[in-house]
Amino acid sequence: MRFLTLFIAFAGCSPSSGTPTPDASGDLTSGPKRVFVTSSTFKGDLRTAGGGSDGLDGGDRLCNMAAASGKLGATFTAWLSSSSTDALSRIAGSGPWQRTDGSPAFADRSALAASPAVNVDKDENGALVVAVTTVWTGTLQGGTHSSQTCADWTDATAGNMGLYGIDGAAMGWTSTGTNPCTQSSHLYCFEN
Repeated sequence: MRFLTLFIAFAGCSPSSGTPTPDASGDLTSGPKRVFVTSSTFKGDLRTAGGGSDGLDGGDRLCNMAAASGKLGATFTAWLSSSSTDALSRIAGSGPWQRTDGSPAFADRSALAASPAVNVDKDENGALVVAVTTVWTGTLQGGTHSSQTCADWTDATAGNMGLYGIDGAAMGWTSTGTNPCTQSSHLYCFEN
């Protein structure tokens, strides 16, 4: 029994729960966190699509539905900004984050404000999301909010616009252009 307790403690788990325990910074000590792009696409009304209390919550719920489908066993936050909230402030922990195929994407929090080391083009199942794929972000390079957020991700009508990134473009991963909120795009999801 003593060996098992030592092994569990060494692996970064609590002997009583078998779940990872946070370190001094609040991060789980079980290694790199994951980031993926959803295999599904959504119109700009993420509140309704995800059944959330607001657009950001709806996006988070969509990420967690995708993560559950991919059997990732963790909680995820959507890389989304609203008109008053920066995506960078919504992501928990200090990293690193890797794609679902294990390739390192962001070494630490400061990398989130720059560009990924590899394209974030793997979905919750580790599969490549093919072609040039738009991803709703509402987030400028640097992780700060833009004014184009499909009315804070609550409106999918033609009169509103949403900022998107391209999953196959390192420099434009979070900010490439705008689309009408009637169009469908993917989401980036970061493990907490």
